[in-house]
Amino acid sequence: SVAAITDDLDRLAVAELVPELCGRLVRALAVAGAAVVVLGEDGRVALSAEHGAGADSALLEAAMAAGGTPDGLPAGHGARALRVEDRVLGALAVTDDGEADPGQDAVLGHVAERVELVVERAALHDRERLIAATLQRDLLPDALPEVAGVGISAYFASGSQGTSIGGDWYDALALPGGRLGIVVGDVAGRGVAAAARMGELRSVARAYAIEGHSPAALARRMNAYHVAMGTDTMTTLLFAVVEPDLGRLRFVSAGHVPPLLAPGNGVAPHFLDAAGPPLGVLEVCRFEERTVAFGPEAALLAYTDGLVERRGEVLDVGLARLRDAVAALGPADPAAMRDAVLAACADGTSSDDVTAVVLRARPHLGRVASFVLTPEPDTLLSLRRLLRRWLAEAGADARESLELTMAANEAMQNAIEHGNAFADAPITVALRQSGDQVEIEVRDLGHDDERRPDPDRGRGVALMRALTDEAEVALGGPAGGVVRLRRRLARPSGLPA
Repeated sequence: SVAAITDDLDRLAVAELVPELCGRLVRALAVAGAAVVVLGEDGRVALSAEHGAGADSALLEAAMAAGGTPDGLPAGHGARALRVEDRVLGALAVTDDGEADPGQDAVLGHVAERVELVVERAALHDRERLIAATLQRDLLPDALPEVAGVGISAYFASGSQGTSIGGDWYDALALPGGRLGIVVGDVAGRGVAAAARMGELRSVARAYAIEGHSPAALARRMNAYHVAMGTDTMTTLLFAVVEPDLGRLRFVSAGHVPPLLAPGNGVAPHFLDAAGPPLGVLEVCRFEERTVAFGPEAALLAYTDGLVERRGEVLDVGLARLRDAVAALGPADPAAMRDAVLAACADGTSSDDVTAVVLRARPHLGRVASFVLTPEPDTLLSLRRLLRRWLAEAGADARESLELTMAANEAMQNAIEHGNAFADAPITVALRQSGDQVEIEVRDLGHDDERRPDPDRGRGVALMRALTDEAEVALGGPAGGVVRLRRRLARPSGLPA
């Protein structure tokens, strides 16, 4: 019967539907073979399949050319085009060793009418899934930022079944003051609509993070924006900021699964709890910002529920599996931790998106380190702390560290005031060690204000030269300025790369 051939076909993607249809045609019509071909949007053959003895490909071509049943079919053969309105989707054909059943052509026609709708719907679902997956992946970071003192690795895989592309996303940003921010979010829903909302929220979260909002303030603004979107869906979100200058991590959770902290130093991994409702649930709500120690070798795993949820299993089992995998691994670089977690928790059968981001505090900033400075006072304070840490790792004694920090601070303040004229523009601070010599470079973007004050009106340049072995100073101007400070250390330790 027709129903035996077409029932439940609409649950399959086109690639699965075509071979399944061939087998059903052979079994239901008791014929020797069947063949089906489906055209792509460009009119070329996208998929084809045969079952049994198959059917002459010329019959398929003839059916598509006729837009229906071709004339002059040989005995024992049947063929019919698949079409919606004036567009030919493909064709199906059957062949038998004996005489054809007189009613076979009518049955084939009924089958074709049902299959046309199924193929069209399956193609639409495939296109929607492709659009959603492409949108989702295009909105993920092309590359992860490099931040001195912090390692990062990430993983993302879209839902594996049907059109179940979800709204997972992650982002990572190098923030002023040598800090690293990460966002992990999950928009409720599936398909293009969820992916589009995810893209919008991801852009807004990135903008708020770049503006320098604290985790709690970012969550409040994200909630207000979500409410203003007017959707009846909700979103969970985790925003965390690593501060290598203070050896700590600040984070906020809006209904998100708890991040896993591995403190190192023999302390067992444990989940971090922060109360806060998902975005969009309440118009006005309070989000709790938490701060935890994040010293050298500490690691944080942020993820979405697709990593820990399995059908027929309570969430606590998945969380325990995740914690045990990290505990068994011990100290490891971010990529190794990511791979171990995925091997233990992601079994490849989830219909939900799977996202994981791993952060690890490194014991050293490295021989070469680069930071961004902005006019906000706290970023200048952060960079002074990072500079002192870097100099200590390079082997500078207390006096060398004090004098170089004073010289660098003068260069950074000059860049803010005179180079960029207090504009909200980035200043690059680069640190380099070569043998026993350290170099500090401060580079501004400049400005076009003809009334800019004299950058050397005080004793800043003289101070920089007095505190270093060598000071190259090219101040101000529309093309920007650069200061390079160099000094040889009495007892350099030699930083790792």
